[in-house]
Amino acid sequence: MFSFQNYLNNKINDIKSYFVKEVEDWDENFFQNRTVEEKERYKVSKKRNRTVNTEIGFTTFNRRIYWDTIEKRTRYFTDEEFNIEKRARVMKDLKLKILSNLIKNLITKKTYTHIQAEYEYTSFSKNLISRIFKNAKIEKLIPEQKHKVLFNQKLNICADDAFITCWDENGLKRQYCCRILTFNLGKKEIYSYRNKLQNKITAFLLFKSGNGLNQEQLYNFTTQTILNHYDINLNILGVQWEYHNYNLVVAGDGALWIKAMATWLGCYYILDKYHAYSYLWKSFVGVKGKKKEYHDWTKYIDGTTTFASGNCNQLLSFLKPNVNEKIYNYFKNNAHGIVNQNASWNIGCSAESDVYHFLKSLTNRAKIYNYQTLNNMLIAKANYLNARSYINSA
Repeated sequence: MFSFQNYLNNKINDIKSYFVKEVEDWDENFFQNRTVEEKERYKVSKKRNRTVNTEIGFTTFNRRIYWDTIEKRTRYFTDEEFNIEKRARVMKDLKLKILSNLIKNLITKKTYTHIQAEYEYTSFSKNLISRIFKNAKIEKLIPEQKHKVLFNQKLNICADDAFITCWDENGLKRQYCCRILTFNLGKKEIYSYRNKLQNKITAFLLFKSGNGLNQEQLYNFTTQTILNHYDINLNILGVQWEYHNYNLVVAGDGALWIKAMATWLGCYYILDKYHAYSYLWKSFVGVKGKKKEYHDWTKYIDGTTTFASGNCNQLLSFLKPNVNEKIYNYFKNNAHGIVNQNASWNIGCSAESDVYHFLKSLTNRAKIYNYQTLNNMLIAKANYLNARSYINSA
């Protein structure tokens, strides 16, 4: 009885045989047709089998290895002709396909198992797939065109940190900090119930906890990212007055480095409403140990309303007798992030969702990645998201 699987296997074996013949014929042709000078320079040192993994499985062929008498090194002409890298057990074009597939999987949240299923004839292990990504040289893409920032537009910078455990270069578990910055030019309504951030760009820094960046390094990284992606008049000459970059807005959860970055950039600062409301909720509604009937919804609503109005002095006067010292100091120390809450250009802060969609969605399955693997994954994902930003703005 006819079996399509048997038919397919036979055809695959035929293709393997044809490929082996192509390689060995080329090797023989090169050997026979060398010029006199080439024969003097390239001496056959040995003839050996080479096994490589292709899309249709392992293939073994026999070819000559030469010794270059001038450069004093071994030459693998047949391997070079068929784009087979030195000591590699996987064909280069297959590596590139796997790498491309991995990058797509970052967006669709598929796993290595899906790649194994797609390339069932390769017998790839998950460790091998991971090593392909780890050893890949993925560069951060810098676009040829830039997003134009109009005179009356604000470039919003949402900033946050996330911490993750990785294997370091010595094979030890270490905690790393991923500092995520996203940039956008405001909201755009795409449906009556949904807005979208315009011309959004994602950038990140990944480093060991405890080996933090100094403020100048962060400032240089931020300004360079802006200049790479946005056509904007940016004062980076060190002329320091309070708002020497009035077209920039930094938003965050009140961390010291975020406030310091806003000061260095000389721009507006916005305290993230999510974190502010969370502290007010803990103070008046979600207090541990309190019975439901003692939850003070009125004070919570008064606090959030005053915060949203941007009246900092009134908010602090309201909070002083009603919250503990830690929460009161949180709002007091972020006073310059409260006064701009009712500004017409304030669109809020997307940092919390950015951290989840960019980083935590990759690592929420209790995986521990090698630092280099995770760094490559994040570069690839940022490249994808940023490229999509340019396509959507075209």
